[in-house]
Amino acid sequence: MALSFSVHITMTDFVEEIPIQEFMEGMHQYPIHSNGLLDPPKQLADIVESVIGAIFIDSNSSLETVWKVFRRVAEPLIGPDTLGKHPVSELYQLCQKNRMNVSFMKDTWTESTSVDVLVDGCLFGSGMCSKKEIAQNRAAKAALDRLKMIL
Repeated sequence: MALSFSVHITMTDFVEEIPIQEFMEGMHQYPIHSNGLLDPPKQLADIVESVIGAIFIDSNSSLETVWKVFRRVAEPLIGPDTLGKHPVSELYQLCQKNRMNVSFMKDTWTESTSVDVLVDGCLFGSGMCSKKEIAQNRAAKAALDRLKMIL
């Protein structure tokens, strides 16, 4: 099936607007199963949603077909053995197990876009992002990595 010129131009413009470069650079720093350490562009989720919707319509509204296709695509990437714990939850669990106190310093986030993690009053990790929740997750990951090296 060939696309009309106007549809081609519209799709090309849409794809060029996706802030994919920053996301791809972040993928080098954080793995694909980042557990909240990356902020994927909304357009990528829209594309996945559109493909799933197209499969649903093309299969005469068969959820079974959609799951078969999605499972084949997702299984190499997403599964019980590839998904990790959320960094904030894992940090709290590790510190509780070792009787350590954890606190997140988010007061200066609006000026610096960074969040710090203190463990027993000492700085153990920092994270930066324009979104506070992701900055906190990155700070927790940094603190976890440091704690795992010394425990």
